[in-house]
Amino acid sequence: MDKKKKDIGNLIKKNRESPNFFKYLILAITFLIIFILFIILIWEKYSENYGNSGLKTAKPVLVTQESLKLINEKLKALETKQQQPLRIPHQLIALELLKGALEGYISLDTLKSFLEKHSDPWTQDFFETLAPIKASSTYNQLESLFVIASPRTSTTPWKSIQEKIKSFISVRKLDKNEGKTDPLDDIHEAIRIHDIQKALVSFENLSSEQKAQLSKWKTLAQDRLSLEMLLKSLLLELSKG
Repeated sequence: MDKKKKDIGNLIKKNRESPNFFKYLILAITFLIIFILFIILIWEKYSENYGNSGLKTAKPVLVTQESLKLINEKLKALETKQQQPLRIPHQLIALELLKGALEGYISLDTLKSFLEKHSDPWTQDFFETLAPIKASSTYNQLESLFVIASPRTSTTPWKSIQEKIKSFISVRKLDKNEGKTDPLDDIHEAIRIHDIQKALVSFENLSSEQKAQLSKWKTLAQDRLSLEMLLKSLLLELSKG
């Protein structure tokens, strides 16, 4: 036992005489102090968050009349915002259905049924414009329907000879209408570029007989124009939010 104590004493004495002894001792003391401070900090944090009951006590909050009024206003604004987005998806669906009707792959009755099921305030004017329209015609359909029947006349041998003679003779009358385009050609061109409004304007330049023959076409063209105007108004409504 005395020998062990003597050996330990010699070891301590030897280390004390070492030039790095005090350097290591200061480092050890510094780490010890940091460790003690760390333990104290953790204990204070624990005591702050958890009391004797293990729960953090809440501080009382004072609410003034002005604060309550402000909270109520924010709640009302939030309710309004929550109700408004419900309207936009219905408009988007109606927009896509209307596009489908104009392009010919969805019937107009499908759009009308959708509007009847979702009778929101915004659908009233929409449905009133849509109700009298029976069907939607595409531009290809309008082009194929734009045909004027040739008059049927009885042909005699003498008239056939006269027609052949006239085919060799070109007679052109010069008048104030020289240089004007044919309204029929204007309408065909307007249909080709998908400008139904321009086609209807040119329609008014046709003769009375031509208008009578194309009266059904005019009705379908006007329905097409109404649907296109309805599409534009719906897009503007959506752009406003």
